[in-house]
Amino acid sequence: MIALVVLRITIGLHFSVEGINKFVDPKPFTAGFLVISKGPFAPLLKMMVWDKDGLARLDEDQAKRIWATYEQQAVRHFGLDPQGAQKAEAIRKQHEQELAWQLANDRADIDEYRKALKRFQDYSRDEARTDVAALRGQLESLEGELTIKRGKLLTPINNIWKSFELEINTLGASSGRNWLNVPKPGRQWMDTELIDVIIKYFDVLVGLSLITGLGARYAAIGGGLFLLSICASQWPFTPGAAPIWYQFIEAMAMAVLAATNAGQYAGFDCLLGPLRHWCCPPKQGTNA
Repeated sequence: MIALVVLRITIGLHFSVEGINKFVDPKPFTAGFLVISKGPFAPLLKMMVWDKDGLARLDEDQAKRIWATYEQQAVRHFGLDPQGAQKAEAIRKQHEQELAWQLANDRADIDEYRKALKRFQDYSRDEARTDVAALRGQLESLEGELTIKRGKLLTPINNIWKSFELEINTLGASSGRNWLNVPKPGRQWMDTELIDVIIKYFDVLVGLSLITGLGARYAAIGGGLFLLSICASQWPFTPGAAPIWYQFIEAMAMAVLAATNAGQYAGFDCLLGPLRHWCCPPKQGTNA
């Protein structure tokens, strides 16, 4: 019993600390992990990475549509007067010009990147290249080159987006309203941007549940499934897969906590049974 309590609290502390760190340092973390997925689930998991290939951010027309809508939202959000609205419009047009210049300046590199990306996608669908070690090495080398090219192309574009958001929010700072984030292009209903938000709350809730022993069985099941999803992203024995043994071991420990309902030992779950019987007593059988 003591061992179960210690195991439950230890894993709870691990989840809590992971979640708190994500709040303290709210940088993207899911995309970098899913983009290197290996194994049978890799295609599905990589599809969840926001703008994995950067093509949405290279779309000038999409950027203009998003920025025009964002400008109108900012005027309403910050309650800008006509003069402030004109300044917001000027900021938008200035950044549209900067984006257009950047894309025109990098046109040749963008065309080369698109061709290399198409070649990589075609090679990835060729089973011979993924099964043979030497050909797989060529594929990984091409992927590395694409990552470098994509970084060089997207860094100045990301800076333009950040500058636009910063200047609009600086314009409305005197209103006392909260920061207004500019929507990102190429979003999906469930992508890494949303997962980044969900996971930090999930980690903290699972951790607190295990530490206090309140709803510990459900927390253990949820946390265990989450850890197994990490294992699935780095399928064991797949070439190039990262080691996932400690996640697997912790998932198995979660299974033990769920199976033993460890929250009933030195936890609030021990009160739930009597409370449920007091609040909702079982119905007495009736004779026919």
